[in-house]
Amino acid sequence: MATSNGGWKRVAGIAGCCAALAAAIVGSGVIGARSARAGFAPSNQAPIVAIVDLETVINSLDEQKSKQRELEDNAKAEEARLKSFAEQVEGEKKALDGLTGDARATAERKFRDDLFKLEFERQLATRNLNIRGGEMLRDLYMKVDAAAENLAKKNGYDLVLVSDEKAPIPQDDQAAARRAMLLKRMLYVNPTLDITQELVQTMNNEFAMGKR
Repeated sequence: MATSNGGWKRVAGIAGCCAALAAAIVGSGVIGARSARAGFAPSNQAPIVAIVDLETVINSLDEQKSKQRELEDNAKAEEARLKSFAEQVEGEKKALDGLTGDARATAERKFRDDLFKLEFERQLATRNLNIRGGEMLRDLYMKVDAAAENLAKKNGYDLVLVSDEKAPIPQDDQAAARRAMLLKRMLYVNPTLDITQELVQTMNNEFAMGKR
C-alpha cells in the first residue's frame, strides 16, 4: 500500500510541465496587444511590432521558480502524509490475521474505510496540486501580458506577438506534423524584433523589488 514514488514525482513536476505547456496553450496569440498609441487616429505609418518567446519568458522568471518550489514542497509534504497513512492501512491489514469474530469484523470495516479514504485523498491531493499549478500558470501569464503592455507603451511598440517560428514539427506522425504546420503563424522573424530577454529582466527586477 506504499505510495508510488513515480506517481508523486509526476505530481511534483506539475509546475514545470505547466511552464513548458504555456507556449502551446497560448499559441501565436497576442500579449500586451493594446496599441502603444491608443487613442490616436490611425496613420499610414507601418506598425511597430515586437515578439516574445513566451515559454522562455515563463521558464526564466524568478517568480515562476519560486512558486514552483512551493508546489514541489507541498507535493513532498502530501507524499509524506499519505505514505504514513498508507503504512497505517497496511498495518491494519496485517493485524486482521490475528483477529476473529466481532473484533475481526470491526477491524475489517475500519480497514476498508481507511483504504477507500486513502485512495480518495491521493486523488484529491493530485487534483489540488493540479489546480494550484493551473492557477500559478494563469497568474504568471496575466503578469507577462501586463508587463509586455507596459514595455510596449514605454518603447513605442504597437503590437507584441508570441513567437512560434521555432515551434517544432513532429517527424513521426503525419497528421500531427500537418496540424503543427497549419497552426504556425510565423515562418521567419527578424531577431531584432525579439524583446524576450528585456521582458524577463524587467519582470525579474520588479519581482526582486517586491520581495524586499
